Amino acid sequence: MVRLVSGELTGSSETAVFQTDHAVLSAFQKVIFNSPNFMSITIDAQGVIQLFNLGAQQMLGYTDVEVIKKTSFIELCDEDFMKARAEALSEEFNLINISHLDALLFRASRGLEENYPFTFIGKNGRRLLAMVSIVAFEAKKNTLQEDRLITGYLLMGTTQGVQKETEDAFIKTDALQSAIFNSANFSSDNEGTPIS
Repeated sequence: MVRLVSGELTGSSETAVFQTDHAVLSAFQKVIFNSPNFMSITIDAQGVIQLFNLGAQQMLGYTDVEVIKKTSFIELCDEDFMKARAEALSEEFNLINISHLDALLFRASRGLEENYPFTFIGKNGRRLLAMVSIVAFEAKKNTLQEDRLITGYLLMGTTQGVQKETEDAFIKTDALQSAIFNSANFSSDNEGTPIS
């Protein structure tokens, strides 16, 4: 096991193993973000898009220049879908006045697993059904839940049509997310953009 002391690895053989594992994770990370089969979108804590990968561009019809730092992710969401999701969460958790952004990020913002079918609105009003997984970027001050500072979110998805062909890869991706985002050398900046 790799042990961290003040952010530094201890143990020479463990250091070598960690560096190898991190290189593999970094390679997987690049493949995922650059894949046309996977939609990868990062947003800041306010929901503004910070990263819009090739897959997202091809699936939704927007270029990264059109949306990055200009568009709220909610603008890409089907309004009826988000309304239904907000109502379901309100009933499940006995809450009122849940915004669409809160409905989208409700479980992920609380450290809970978030995977569900999602309806997007692409360019020119085209609807797209995708299976989406959401994780939060955190800058933890300590282990106390109340001290969690969320700087942004990563939304990853694949369309229903592509899902059968990429199901094994998607399952591996879901497992890799925890490893990638818990990696000692992986973090995000204050706008929720991943940095290596």
